[in-house]
Amino acid sequence: MDAGEFRVQVGSLGGFIESEDNLHHEGTAWVGDDAFVYGDAIVKNNAVVSGNARISGRAIIYDRAVVEDSAQVFGDALVYEHAWVYGSAKVSESSKVYDHAQVHGNALVFESARVFGEAEVYGDTHVYGYAAVYGNTLVAENARISGVAEVYERAVVYGSAQVAGEAHVYGRATIRGNVRVRGDAHLRGDTIFTMGVVDHGTFEGKGNVPDRKSTLDFDEWEYTE
Repeated sequence: MDAGEFRVQVGSLGGFIESEDNLHHEGTAWVGDDAFVYGDAIVKNNAVVSGNARISGRAIIYDRAVVEDSAQVFGDALVYEHAWVYGSAKVSESSKVYDHAQVHGNALVFESARVFGEAEVYGDTHVYGYAAVYGNTLVAENARISGVAEVYERAVVYGSAQVAGEAHVYGRATIRGNVRVRGDAHLRGDTIFTMGVVDHGTFEGKGNVPDRKSTLDFDEWEYTE
């Protein structure tokens, strides 16, 4: 979905803008339906804000981005390129959503977090701090991505999983359940991790992430300090 798929009909009623400065007229930028854009927020280029969306603060929606349904973008947040924010998602503070990324459901992206590439973030997920979610990543349900952690390539993080600190989850790794990945840990490869805590080293294998106090079975895991 991007603004190019929207066709504004002649006579269509627009949404609410607090001042003319909220909607720039170069390009086909549009605020429609019951959407509100106010404060110092700006919608420009070919971006579309529709449904019951709310854009406020100093947020900017531009390029061919779409914000719709009951989504909110506020603070100094940026949504641009072909990004799509919808459902009841909130993007706020100094966070950025761009490329072809999607943020939806009740997901929150805030502080200075970034979601980009083909990444999809939804459910009750929180992405915050300076965390980055990108590539073809999927982050869902009650996952938490924070600190300066990165989730990328084709990784999947869901359930109540947490990725924090300087941790990286990448490759085709799947993190689900109550996994806690933190510190400078790296989880990678075409693998599935379902429980446990890891805060250092690089793991590649299948099964449960070994707890720091657990004995590592090297027949099942590749591990490096």
